Amino acid sequence: DEKLMYIIGLLSGDGHLRYTKKGKYVTTIIFSNSDKEVINLYKKYVEDLFNIKDIKQTGKYDYYFSSPAIGNFLSNLGIPYNNKSKTLSVPNYLVFLPDDLVSSYLKGLYDTDGYVHLPKSGKQIIYYTMSKNMANSLRMLLLRFEILSNVRRKKDGTYEISINEKKSIDIFKEKIQLNHTERKLRLNKEIKTKYTKNSY
Repeated sequence: DEKLMYIIGLLSGDGHLRYTKKGKYVTTIIFSNSDKEVINLYKKYVEDLFNIKDIKQTGKYDYYFSSPAIGNFLSNLGIPYNNKSKTLSVPNYLVFLPDDLVSSYLKGLYDTDGYVHLPKSGKQIIYYTMSKNMANSLRMLLLRFEILSNVRRKKDGTYEISINEKKSIDIFKEKIQLNHTERKLRLNKEIKTKYTKNSY
């Protein structure tokens, strides 16, 4: 289901599964985001899929609901609960799913931990992660759509996956797109540049 894969992507980026003290099962699903469009879609899809209507807000950007059954279901679909930022990876089962479901997952990822830069040299679509496995597996997943990307490790330990090539950016716009309000505007904005960067 596209809605489910979008939620998996969102939670992979800005989600957190709260477990019992002994770590036996999930008690609460938490999602943190500041974009109204993304938040509204998250709430709608959770209601559509799980009939959860009472998603509470705590603080400025955190939204949560409690359900051990749903929490464990999401955990089994690839949302780690222990040191998520460094252990996260693209779930293995994605390679067997059709393109529309993979696209929804990628959209969720980039709606959370992605960004679209607009330097004078040309547009760049960036994804940031602390997980080396996530960086490498995401790069491979993008190749499924013939999207070329570069991976580099920054001084602070963050891995940056960048899409620089114009053809790859055009494919991303066509096959993946974004729901995040500002990033969607940046992705679809036409900029003039004398040259197009190549990925390597």
